Amino acid sequence: MVLEAERPVKNRAYRKDKRVRRRRARNLERRRKIRLAVTCAVLLAVSVVPAVFVNTVIGYLPVFMEGLLIALSFIYLQCLRRSLVFEEKSEFNNCRRGTASAFSIRVKNRSPLVYPKLEVFFYISDLFGGEDDIISTTITLSPFEDRIFEFDVRFEHIGTYEAGLNKVVIQDLFGFFQKTLPNTSCYEIQVAPKVYDLAKLNISNRAFSESRNMLKPTAMDGTDYTGVREYVIGDPIKNIHWKLSARTEHYMTRQFESYGNMGVSIIMDFQCPLWDRGSMMSVFDGVVETALSAEAYAHRNGMEAELLYLNKNGGRSRYMSRNDENHAELVADVPKITAERLKKTALALLREEGNATYSKSNLAFITGNVTPQLPRTLMDIKARRKNPILFVVLPNILTGEERQKYLKPLRGLDYAGIPYYVIGEAQELMGGERRVS
Repeated sequence: MVLEAERPVKNRAYRKDKRVRRRRARNLERRRKIRLAVTCAVLLAVSVVPAVFVNTVIGYLPVFMEGLLIALSFIYLQCLRRSLVFEEKSEFNNCRRGTASAFSIRVKNRSPLVYPKLEVFFYISDLFGGEDDIISTTITLSPFEDRIFEFDVRFEHIGTYEAGLNKVVIQDLFGFFQKTLPNTSCYEIQVAPKVYDLAKLNISNRAFSESRNMLKPTAMDGTDYTGVREYVIGDPIKNIHWKLSARTEHYMTRQFESYGNMGVSIIMDFQCPLWDRGSMMSVFDGVVETALSAEAYAHRNGMEAELLYLNKNGGRSRYMSRNDENHAELVADVPKITAERLKKTALALLREEGNATYSKSNLAFITGNVTPQLPRTLMDIKARRKNPILFVVLPNILTGEERQKYLKPLRGLDYAGIPYYVIGEAQELMGGERRVS
């Protein structure tokens, strides 16, 4: 049995759907109890009729038998409750996105009694602590029977979850009573991202060459400059060499040296438009896996690399893999993807890195949130003699004219010579082709 766990985002539609499902479950349970009570009342009324007309001990015998039957059913249920043993085993230790992990539940009957109906409930939490996916199975147990149920649980999205046996519900022989045995233990599962080999990806040839030429900090508005080059969109107007431009009949801008460490800072943005929950989580996966794949690519090319992001508390976090295959520290610290307005954004973090004197020479920004401010920020960073690289992760639901309209702000990056990639998932970067659509 395979249980595919797709983690939702906590939006209004999801909360409403969850409330409806809980209300339906409560109504079904309430109707079941009402039907049971009505059935018992009818049976009691029918059994009282002979007693009223006959008015003898034999006439009251059906009433006594029904009362005895109910009492025996209750006692039988208590015996069943004390005779049931259940345990769970899992292989969630090395759980990676998109792969199946084994989970088994062992149920043992230690008594000579029969379990006429036993329901086993297995659950997986969502990213916010609520129950997202629940699977149940109904069985019977013979005397002293030992049975094992096995599940294959597949997590389609990165994150930290809880999973395990939720509860076991048992019933007596006649269905008069039922008892719920909760399970207080659970597994905390960290679903690790995939890291792809981007060996063929040419992030920026100039990124490597310019990172070796960054020498010292120089004020952008000063008179000390190392050379001139032709003006490109995004260069500050104040840096144009007007006299030389008049002679060459082309706009020429002064070229300044600036200090930078040989390496790349990879900034992750966990904010995006309000798409459906599956699309938002796919963007989340794409952002994390693209960042880790780009970091691995930089290491293979002899460059220093670091991941920067705003954590669950809104604070600035820095992460370096250090040969961590499961990236447990990163998975535990990253926030959920959101469409809400934040006090501090990843774009502000990008500006800080772009303006910082001793930051990395190359800045990679990974986002699903394309805004008019994004290309302006990248052009400003380029004007400071650093090398911005943009990765845009978009869901598959965004197609056609809607996709073109959403990506329209990025057109200016072509004229500014800023490389950017539009992808649906990190795996698309394995071929090294820039995909702009």
